[in-house]
Amino acid sequence: MVLWISRHRRPVRQAAFLVACAVLLATPLRAQKIEKGVTPVEVSAKPAVVLPGSPVTLSGLTALDGKHAAVSLSVKPPSGPAVALTATAAKDGSYSAVFKNTNTPGAYTVKAVSPDGKGSASASFTVAGAAACLERSARTVDALMADARDGAQTADQLVATLPASPARDEARAKLNTLQAKLQEGSAQAAKARQGMEKLASIAQRYPETTPGLRPLVDPLNEWDGRAEAEDRRIRDQLARSRQKGVVCDEIDAASEALNALSVALNFIGEAWKIALHFSQDKVVPDALFGLLPVSGRNPNAKFAIAESLKAGEALLSGPAGWVGFAFGLAVDTAGFVTSQVFDKYCEKFQGPVDATFHAEFTDQGRTFWKYDVKLQGRIVLRFAKGAKGSAAHLTGQIEGTATNFTLWENFIALEPKLKANVLFHRALPPPGFPYIPQAGSIPGALVPTSFYMRVEGQYAGDTVTLNVGEAVMDYPPVAKGQVVYVFVDYVTLIPEVIKVSTPYQGAQYIFSRGMRKDATFEVKSGKAPWAFWAADTPPTLERTFTRKEQDTAKGYLVTWQVHVKACNPECP
Repeated sequence: MVLWISRHRRPVRQAAFLVACAVLLATPLRAQKIEKGVTPVEVSAKPAVVLPGSPVTLSGLTALDGKHAAVSLSVKPPSGPAVALTATAAKDGSYSAVFKNTNTPGAYTVKAVSPDGKGSASASFTVAGAAACLERSARTVDALMADARDGAQTADQLVATLPASPARDEARAKLNTLQAKLQEGSAQAAKARQGMEKLASIAQRYPETTPGLRPLVDPLNEWDGRAEAEDRRIRDQLARSRQKGVVCDEIDAASEALNALSVALNFIGEAWKIALHFSQDKVVPDALFGLLPVSGRNPNAKFAIAESLKAGEALLSGPAGWVGFAFGLAVDTAGFVTSQVFDKYCEKFQGPVDATFHAEFTDQGRTFWKYDVKLQGRIVLRFAKGAKGSAAHLTGQIEGTATNFTLWENFIALEPKLKANVLFHRALPPPGFPYIPQAGSIPGALVPTSFYMRVEGQYAGDTVTLNVGEAVMDYPPVAKGQVVYVFVDYVTLIPEVIKVSTPYQGAQYIFSRGMRKDATFEVKSGKAPWAFWAADTPPTLERTFTRKEQDTAKGYLVTWQVHVKACNPECP
């Protein structure tokens, strides 16, 4: 936990508040650090990249001192003096303002100053012409194309380590075909880049048409933000795939690498389709021509705009078709590796997992802090085919996201005499993100609250025993709540700000402590005797773990609930 205080005009009461927090929040479940600081303020600029003349929204949160509510904003353009704006914060500390002076291309710096003038924060955004925006997207496509080639190579290297078999050889043949197809990617990307340059040339030749290119550039700017993040996560996934060392893990990792490849190709295709659809839109030529000044609306200009759009369409049609074919080939190869190669050597249990974690803390019987975490994801457990009767070794992972965080606090209970001095109080839990199940492990890397941890165990007879290992990826320290108090000294009328950063337990802690060591499951299959009409259910392991730890003297209560269900090969 981190505490910041801006001033010390009330050394007795406010110091007592800080000391109480420091003592009571010093256990391993809580925080470890106290620092002095300034009034908190946050600022963001969206969109991060815009065309000249497009508005940018500046927004954030701050603390209020009871006297001031105006957040001072300063935007420094690439050249010239800074532009000042003012935003009035609402009672909850949120504020927003729109900056419209974006005519000069380049990087803009935003500075926000808290209402009391003591805290500051910064952000940035970029104004770029159509050509620069499209070039940025083209560079991202190149990075994703490299990811796709890396994914195919990684899958081939993993499959090559398997014992010889016709299925393995056919998988490698499919992978060779896929890699040969991906070698065409650079040429296709260059062709698509030329098509985008043709579209951008309209704005370069006729600057007045720039607003008409927003239906092309704005979606690509939004795509680029997602694609850059996806590029980083795909590379992380491929690095994890290369770390697998067990035969069944390696086959599954090869499928995951191909899934990563498919994601990269899908993103590439999305960018090219945006540009292709724009160039094919029959309304666009007249709309762009109509943006020209009357004096410039001549047959030559109309012809030049139309021809640029036609050239763009012609250049983009080939790459759009290529990426669709390559994507289908990658999906087909991944399906073969899963259905033919994996099924020859291995089996696996897989299914949904979810968990809830609740913690609350008291001081002399008064609750001052509690929070909840909800997790959702899936478990995958692999084992060698035919080995279950002889204590087969299980390897796999639990992956998913933290879907919800709650935060309740009443830190003023630690020093009740300060209650009358509170001017502002706000508690903000971190955001959760929904878990979206897809093939492979890519979903576990898509959001800031992702987690991915190794699992090992044994499968003997009708019993599975599992242990949760260390996390490869977990959401702390990303997941932190924020609590802000503003106090006033009624003698000096000088406000004091205290900000508390509240941590949350990670997914590895929740699953490993919730399930404990050597968690056992009974594997059931078939059907109930009374349900003779029903289809047989696949081998299934399912269990709900509950745990409660409480120490009234130390002032804490912690509860877990973890539900695991997995079927072989998958749950209906």
